[in-house]
Amino acid sequence: MLGGTIELDSQLCKGTIFTIKFPNINIIQSSSRQFINLIPETKSNPRKKPEISPSATVNLENLSELLEKLYNYQEKSWPKLKQTLSTKEIKKLIASLVNWGQNYQIPELLNYAKEINQALEELDLETLSKLIHEFPELRNRLLNKLH
Repeated sequence: MLGGTIELDSQLCKGTIFTIKFPNINIIQSSSRQFINLIPETKSNPRKKPEISPSATVNLENLSELLEKLYNYQEKSWPKLKQTLSTKEIKKLIASLVNWGQNYQIPELLNYAKEINQALEELDLETLSKLIHEFPELRNRLLNKLH
């Protein structure tokens, strides 16, 4: 119906590989672009873990507030997201990361949001899953900045 393909490669006693190819779907592209436009351009290498700029000054009180928000997200929403990889929930996470990154001036959050958005736009499920699973590490890096 959408013009994609499904391929099957099966070998006895070795296993089966299903390959699903999605066509270029304008609905996904246009909806994910709204998030990419919110994320300022940074000079980070895609797929490379971004680091907080040493020159960025973050108020410790604000950082504590942000860490609490990240902790709440990690406890309430993240467990389900990492299992389902729901597009709707991923887009909510991206929007939250962009909002937090801009409000608290944390480039690492903006870079992380941009990486997730890129993987979502490319339908790169392996990278998307990896990035979503790295959320606690992001929070821990920010937590270490507090100490």
